[in-house]
Amino acid sequence: METMKQGIIKLIPKPGKDKKILSNLRPITLLNTDYKILTTVLAERLKTGISKLISPTQSGFLKGRSIHNNIRLVLDLIDYNYLIKEDGFIFFLDFHKAFDSVEHLFIVNTLRHFGFGNKFLDMITMLHTDINSCVSLSEGTCPRFKVERGIRQGCSISPLLFIAVTELLAIAVKNSNIKGLEINNHKLLISQLADDTTLFLQNKEQIPVAVKVIERFSQASGLYLNLSKCELMSIHNCAEFSLYNIPVKNDIRYLGIWITKSSDTSEKKNIQDNIDKCGKTLNSWLQRDLTLFGRTMLTKIESISRLIYPSYSLAISPKLIKEINRINFNFIWKNKHHYIRKGDLLKNYEEGGIKAIDFEIMNGILKIKWLQSFLRNGEEIWFSLPANIFDRVGGIKFLITCDFEISKLPIKLSTFHQQVLLQWKLMFKHNFSPHNVPLWNNRVILCRRKSMFLKDWWEKQIWSIVHILDENGNILELEEFNSKYNINCSIVDYNKVIQNIPKVLIQAIKNNFLNNASPRLHKIKINYVDLVDTKCNNKFLKQTLVSILYPGRTRSTLFFLGYNKSEISSIRTKFLKYPIPPTFKEVHFKTINNIYPSNEIE
Repeated sequence: METMKQGIIKLIPKPGKDKKILSNLRPITLLNTDYKILTTVLAERLKTGISKLISPTQSGFLKGRSIHNNIRLVLDLIDYNYLIKEDGFIFFLDFHKAFDSVEHLFIVNTLRHFGFGNKFLDMITMLHTDINSCVSLSEGTCPRFKVERGIRQGCSISPLLFIAVTELLAIAVKNSNIKGLEINNHKLLISQLADDTTLFLQNKEQIPVAVKVIERFSQASGLYLNLSKCELMSIHNCAEFSLYNIPVKNDIRYLGIWITKSSDTSEKKNIQDNIDKCGKTLNSWLQRDLTLFGRTMLTKIESISRLIYPSYSLAISPKLIKEINRINFNFIWKNKHHYIRKGDLLKNYEEGGIKAIDFEIMNGILKIKWLQSFLRNGEEIWFSLPANIFDRVGGIKFLITCDFEISKLPIKLSTFHQQVLLQWKLMFKHNFSPHNVPLWNNRVILCRRKSMFLKDWWEKQIWSIVHILDENGNILELEEFNSKYNINCSIVDYNKVIQNIPKVLIQAIKNNFLNNASPRLHKIKINYVDLVDTKCNNKFLKQTLVSILYPGRTRSTLFFLGYNKSEISSIRTKFLKYPIPPTFKEVHFKTINNIYPSNEIE
C-alpha cells in the first residue's frame, strides 16, 4: 500500500515559456500500475453520473463537451456586440497552480456535498492520504517528500475530481450578486474549461464584486487567483487600459486562440503564422529522400494538424485555404509538376488515391460539425447568440431548408456563420417542389434586395406560398387571409409580400396545384442521411465533399486494360501490405498511374 502511493514527478516545460522559471514547468506525476488500475476503475464509475452534476458551462474532461464551444462563445460576443446593451466585460481568470494547490479535504467535502457514499469517499481519502513523490532531475531524483495538497496530473481520476471542485466555484458565482449579461433570455455569467474560467460581466463595477466572490472560494478550496495574469476585454470600446489593476486588452490568447477585435489580426495570429510555420517545416523535410506516401503523411502531421484546431472556431478565408493547399500539394510533388490531379489523390487507395487531405474539404467538414452541434444542442448557453440571430429568420432548422442566399438574408452574420451556411448550401440538394416553396428566406422573393420574414405570419405557421392560395390556386384576398389565419395583417404588409413574389413562380405553382396538398419542410439530410445522425460522420462528409468538388471517376490508364473492378482494386492496395522498401511501393504506384519516368511499357 505504501509503494502504491508513491509517484515520480516529471517537469514538462510549457511551450514558448522560459524553462528557467519554475512556474513555467508543468508537473506530471508518473504513478505505479496498481494505483493507476484502481483510479481508472473509480474514474469509470464516476463518469457514469458526474455529467449530471456538472453544469453545461463546464466543458472540461466530459464526453460530448467541446473546448470549441468556449472559444466560439467569446468570439460571438465580439462579433455580435451590438446585441449587448450593457458596457460588457469578459474577465479571463488565472488560478495559480490550480491542480497543485487544491486542498484534499475540500475535494472530499465537495463529493460529500454532491451526495457520494461513504465507501467512495473513503477510497478518495485513501488515495490522497500519506502520499509522497520525488522529482526526476537530469542527475537522478530528489529525496521523497509528502504531498499534502493538490491532485496528481497523471492520475486517471484527477480531472474528474478537479471539475467537481470547480463546479462549486460555478455555483458560488451563479448564486452571488454578480451581474452578468442577458442574451436571448439566457443569463450569461460563467464558462469553464477545467480551471480556465471566464466571467461575463455587465459593467466594470462588477469586477471587484467578482474578485471578492472568488477570494471567498479560494479560502475554502486553496485555489487562489493570480491577479497579475488575469485579463479583461471590453465587449464594446473601452478607453481605459486598466481597471482595478487588471489590464484591459484588445488581443488575448484564450485556450490557444487569439481573441481580437480585428479580423485581420485574428487571421494573421491564428492562421497565417501557422501557415508560415508549416511551410518552413515542410521545406526542411525536402532535404530527405522521402517517398510520395511519406510526404503525404507529413502534410497531415506537420501541416494540417496545426490548422485543424483554429479552424474549428474560426472562419478561414478562401485565400488562406488556397495557400495551405498550395504548400501541401507542392510538397507532395517536391515543388515539381503535379502529375495526378488533386481530386484523385484525395481518394482511398482502392480508388487510386493516396488519402491526401484537401484543406478546403477539411474546413468544410469542421463547419458542418459545428452546425450538427448547433442542431443537437441549440438550447445550451453556447449557442445563445447565434440562436438569437437565426430566430429572426425562423430559426436555424427552418433557414437551412430554405432556398436562401446569404447576401440577401435580412440579418447580419459573422464571417464564421456565413462560412457554415456556405458549406451547407454546397452539400444540401434543394429540390424544387411547387407546394413547398417557402415565402421566407427565399432568394427570389425580395423586398429592397433582401429576402423577407414576417414573425407574426411565421407564428401562425404561414411559411409557404401555398398558404396564401385558395382552393383554386389563386391568391387570397386580404380579408380572406386574415379570417383564415385569425391574423390582423395590414394591407401594406400583405401587398409587400404578394407583390414581390415573381409571377412566373406563382404560375408554376398554379399549374401543379393540388387542393389537398399540405406543404412540408424539406428534411435536413445530406445524401439521404440525417445531418444529426451518427452516420453523418467525418468520413461520410469527406466522401460527399470530394464527390461534389471533384466529380468524376479516377483517371484510367492503359495499365488496367483487361482487368475487372476487383482486380484493379487489388492491384492498387495489395502492394501496400508487402514488407518491401517504401521506394518500391512508390515505383509501383507511379507505374500503375503511368507517371513513372521510363520507356513505354509494352
